[in-house]
Amino acid sequence: MTWKSEVRKFGVVVALIALAAGGW
Repeated sequence: MTWKSEVRKFGVVVALIALAAGGW
């Protein structure tokens, strides 16, 4: 697995948490 896929996965998690917290 490449570091880019890890960064992308991390970005998805952050986005989901932000949406769950009430958006941006």
